[in-house]
Amino acid sequence: MCGCQKKIEPITFGEWLKELDEKAGIVQFTQKEPYFSDISETNEAYAYVQAAVEWKIIRPEDEFELDQDLNRQWAAYTLSNLTNEAFEEKAEIKDIESSPFQREIRHTVDLGWMELNREGKFEPDRIIERSEAEKILDQAAAYINHRTFDTIEPKIEMADGSRFIEVEPLDFNESAMQGIYAKDSALHIGDIVHWEDQEGKKYCYQIAEQKEENNQCTVVFKMIDIEDEIDELQIAGNEELDFSQADIFQDGNEIKEQTSRKDSAADHIQNASIRSLQKTFSLHEFNVELTASGSSLAAKVYRSMPYGTEIAAQVILNHVHVDYAWNSAQKDLRNAYFRIDFQSEEDLQIENEQVKKLYGDFSKVSSDNFLVSLKDLYQTKNDASETSIEICRLVLPIPSAPVLHVDLSLELRLGISGKAQLSLVQKNAIGFETKDGAMRFIKDNTSKADASIKASAKLLSGINFDFCLLNGTLMDAGVEAGAQANVKTTAHLYDEDGKMSEVQTDLPGDVAEKAAEDNNNVLICTDINAHWVADVNLNSSSTLAGRFGFGREYELLNADNAPLIPGLNAHFENGQAVASCTRKNRRHLPTAEGISVAKHICLKEYSFTVHQGSAYQIEINALPEGYEKKDLVYESSHPDAASVDQNGTVTAHAAGSTVIAIQTSDGKHQIHCNAMVPTVQ
Repeated sequence: MCGCQKKIEPITFGEWLKELDEKAGIVQFTQKEPYFSDISETNEAYAYVQAAVEWKIIRPEDEFELDQDLNRQWAAYTLSNLTNEAFEEKAEIKDIESSPFQREIRHTVDLGWMELNREGKFEPDRIIERSEAEKILDQAAAYINHRTFDTIEPKIEMADGSRFIEVEPLDFNESAMQGIYAKDSALHIGDIVHWEDQEGKKYCYQIAEQKEENNQCTVVFKMIDIEDEIDELQIAGNEELDFSQADIFQDGNEIKEQTSRKDSAADHIQNASIRSLQKTFSLHEFNVELTASGSSLAAKVYRSMPYGTEIAAQVILNHVHVDYAWNSAQKDLRNAYFRIDFQSEEDLQIENEQVKKLYGDFSKVSSDNFLVSLKDLYQTKNDASETSIEICRLVLPIPSAPVLHVDLSLELRLGISGKAQLSLVQKNAIGFETKDGAMRFIKDNTSKADASIKASAKLLSGINFDFCLLNGTLMDAGVEAGAQANVKTTAHLYDEDGKMSEVQTDLPGDVAEKAAEDNNNVLICTDINAHWVADVNLNSSSTLAGRFGFGREYELLNADNAPLIPGLNAHFENGQAVASCTRKNRRHLPTAEGISVAKHICLKEYSFTVHQGSAYQIEINALPEGYEKKDLVYESSHPDAASVDQNGTVTAHAAGSTVIAIQTSDGKHQIHCNAMVPTVQ
């Protein structure tokens, strides 16, 4: 009796190599000439093979076929080469004597990425199933992208044999860069001296000149050029940054405490829960609040604009952790690793409840005069603006290595034209690793987003981490994250006979909708092109790693992979996404009850905000012929956030969002609207 061998879905060596490169962030290469003659620049495998060779995952002398099924020994070979670490061969394996990759197999088994069977055999020639391969790749990527380093005592060798010593001057003139020491201090030109004063401020300079007189030694300091003055540098470690220990500066000056603010729209945005340090100041007509605790930093800006627009934006950083390693000698960066793990939240709320009061009653304005009249008023009474706010710079110590510190800078860019509510919460791991002149990216991002938008808007936070040694910057990582939305507004104008004309306008959608909501002869549509943003910049030209040629940029979130609300980058009618515009010439005038007859169910608002404990009444503007309000059935997709009764009353319970489905009882007609419940402070 013969058994049937179970069929598996294999993965080819080429597919494996490509996925390995992508998951490990190995996407760049420097040599254009192909490493393999049969994989030319026109071959779709060219880029990932070149990158794999330069990271030494494979070697030019290796013999393989990209379309061959991947077996276990080739998987082990490439995985072992992926890591950039020394290792001891510990695993005892019975069946690998004939394999050319015995060392790599033992290493991969020791790491726990691949296992032996019950008999203690590796089975080097067994074909790997695709699902197993993907699981192994995820393990390997998680390992190399989240390495930790034990902290070591920094090794700093000066280029000219100068010393690196800790000695505080008897007197120090910071503006003149001069210090006075005792005559017997035995200092020499070129020495690097560092100290901490009684207030905890740290200093580090190189001696440029010295003069002895009257039993004293007067020295003139200069800033240290870490590239020219340091011949060999070895550092490694990890640190959770403590914001309560940070020195905070704005425009070069330490930020001082100011009086607390009055309640405003900013109260709708929740602050950090633990407060150990709070500083407030004004910047570009915005009020700024900084709140720092051990693991958290919150920066909030808010402003009441001249024509009633309330703006509140906030950036929160939580649990910022840095892992680092650097090994350089004689201006050659042998190996480096830099990773910043952090959680961030970017929030923006722009709202103007005074639109109707500001522009007056447009319910009786004829459709011919509607846009002209509204635009004339808007041009003289609007709060549209674009602002860049450099909020602050923080200097964060690394207690385990006093010669190191992190400079963190925070910036906000706001584009304001009309109503918007945006919230982006991210968990990031960003950075890079170098190995023998090659570089790979570390990029791990998970995000949660909510949005309600009626007009073009922009919220971009710039967060930059400079990893500094003495007076210089070794490495840096900058993230610009948030959202960008461009909204085009179209007005559909109806004459007395129900004939429609269509006019595009540069008026914000929320302003046009508010003005038109009681005017039956004007309907507003918007086209929204919006997406989340997360751009990463590694090793700028001001860093030593950047000058060594390891500066790179890449995108985590963009228009292709992160639309503002998935599936809703389309045409909107009062906030509801539709495949194409449904506005047409009217066949029926509004009924006495104010409900028009239309092909679809039409609502007054398709996206709205309702605060916890409050209620919102869904208003019906039009129904298909033959239906009444009593024929409608309502259902909430997330009733824990907001529920809806059969009269269309939405009640908010908890922060979040929900989709309300509204359909006729016979199921022939259906429409949706979105309800957002903001966090309560």
